[in-house]
Amino acid sequence: MSREGSYGKAKRYNNAVYADMHEDNPRYQMQNHRNLPHRRRKVLGENTYRILMRESKVKVVVGPEGKHIQNIRDKCKDPCKITIYTQHADGDPFPAMSPDRILNLECSRDDLEVVLTELIPHLQVAPPDLMVNKFNEIRLVVPEFVCSMIIGKQGMNVKNIQKDLHSFVQVHRDPLPYSTEYVVSLTNKDITLLAVSVVRIFDSIRSIKSISHVTMFNPVQWYPGDFGDTGSYTEEIDMRPSASVETKESRYYREQPRHFWST
Repeated sequence: MSREGSYGKAKRYNNAVYADMHEDNPRYQMQNHRNLPHRRRKVLGENTYRILMRESKVKVVVGPEGKHIQNIRDKCKDPCKITIYTQHADGDPFPAMSPDRILNLECSRDDLEVVLTELIPHLQVAPPDLMVNKFNEIRLVVPEFVCSMIIGKQGMNVKNIQKDLHSFVQVHRDPLPYSTEYVVSLTNKDITLLAVSVVRIFDSIRSIKSISHVTMFNPVQWYPGDFGDTGSYTEEIDMRPSASVETKESRYYREQPRHFWST
């Protein structure tokens, strides 16, 4: 078959596939995420770092009257800005049932390890006194075009971090919904080593993360598994039917109308 014929066949197939896709369909929106409301495209600053956190941990991280955040700032040598986004740029609030929030750090390279060491205990699913001898976790949010540099040739960068610092690194396969950002998960029993591992990863992408615009992830309501392996906390919601009393989150998602396209 000629090249023109192959192109025409592919075009007809794509037109047929997407002809019936409704504008509310997440698969359709994923193909057109730049035109969605609340989508922000910007260039990340050299000293800007984004972390995915649980919505339930926002008050824990902030502390009473913001004391935890202020204590972290006081330990920094240079000015440090810690922001947890709770609404879209136009003022609309994030969906109440979305378990994801974005923590945005703006601090110097020298202060980054100090900030992370203080933040990581408050990001865990359990209080610090219950995390003894258990793995601590942190989930970074990075642009799509830096993932290969984080992994390294034949995975050498990830292997070196595991060998030197005993941290396990996972670059999740799929982007966060309606964005060009990916989640990188790190786990380690030692908080200090985990913070050093995060700094090493951010150092590896420092020179290239500002070269292009990024479609930023904003927390949205969706169903576990609909966007693949994204690393979102939404994927941890148990949607399976059970004889026991179902959770508020699973009941809320189960009762929502669905418009998802499937083959």
